Amino acid sequence: MGHKRARKRGRSKAVAWSLATGIGLAAVLAASLSPAADAQVRQLIGTQAQPGRSAVTATGTGAAGGGSAVGAPTAVAPRRTATASASVSTESLQQFWTPARLAAAAASPVAAGPKGATPGRGSDLARTSSVGSDNTLGHSYDNARPSIGILVYADKNLTTHYCTASVVQSPGKNLIMTAAHCRPGYWVAFVPDYQAGARTQPYGIWSVKSVYTDSHYAATGTGTDYDYAFAKVAPDTRGRLLQNVTGGNVLTRTPTYSNWAGVTGYPETASAPADKAVTCWNWTTKLTGYTQMQFLCTGFYSGTSGSPWLIHLDSRTNTGDVIGLIGGLQYGGPNSWISYSPVFDNKIFYLYNYALSH
Repeated sequence: MGHKRARKRGRSKAVAWSLATGIGLAAVLAASLSPAADAQVRQLIGTQAQPGRSAVTATGTGAAGGGSAVGAPTAVAPRRTATASASVSTESLQQFWTPARLAAAAASPVAAGPKGATPGRGSDLARTSSVGSDNTLGHSYDNARPSIGILVYADKNLTTHYCTASVVQSPGKNLIMTAAHCRPGYWVAFVPDYQAGARTQPYGIWSVKSVYTDSHYAATGTGTDYDYAFAKVAPDTRGRLLQNVTGGNVLTRTPTYSNWAGVTGYPETASAPADKAVTCWNWTTKLTGYTQMQFLCTGFYSGTSGSPWLIHLDSRTNTGDVIGLIGGLQYGGPNSWISYSPVFDNKIFYLYNYALSH
């Protein structure tokens, strides 16, 4: 397992480079967007806020999130801080992702996925099975739910998606959730129910306008218990709100460490060339030493960070109660068949309420 850090489901080197070099990103965008969009990019250079800092020490909980899907506390903890982000306009997204560009992106070749053992992962494909025949390690590919989709940078085609996000019910009907390590800020868009090769996406492309993370999040140790983030998206070009279009899942306290849960995410194309969502149902268990859960199912490669863990799925609305997401220790897991999630307790509801009020 010497290569566990390479797991890093949410980010590739290219993504990290884009985040670190705003000026270079602006230059790329300037070559492809309209003059108006170009001007907006240049105005955004240097405006992304840095994650907040807090002198208060975080404390974990000894049990899962509290038992039932009760409402969030009304008070906002002052030690929770938000990370604002500059955003690309909805109009600029539409100008960039024209039907012709989507078609061209769909026709582009993608890298082949691994065929056998990979350092630090073992033989993923050899472990593949259906949930029906193996209730411990199993997965099946199918269409994603409208409330779940990909995160992608505005200067990339849709096949370069790097994380998964989901719609969370909120009064403003404009909130999505993903992992904090995905850093869903600078020039990011959300594409619900992403369909590879489509000339138009079934539920549109939505611009992220602000992001909220907990200042206690860290990539190691107990700071990984805070590996979640919320983001608000702008209305589409028709003025519609995201939740009215896709529906949304209910943010819910993690009932216990043992839950029958369904996880849906979008692996990167380098590992899953079919470029489709992967869905699996299995029991969750406690991750020893952390306020986190683990989930055993194959196929959750890089790109699935932020994938929601759902219970009580409503077959009519195709939404449910979200009690976790792929994130936490080792950026969500050491390989493609072991996934982790922070427990949803008071901490995430404090951040949720902060996002609602700012």
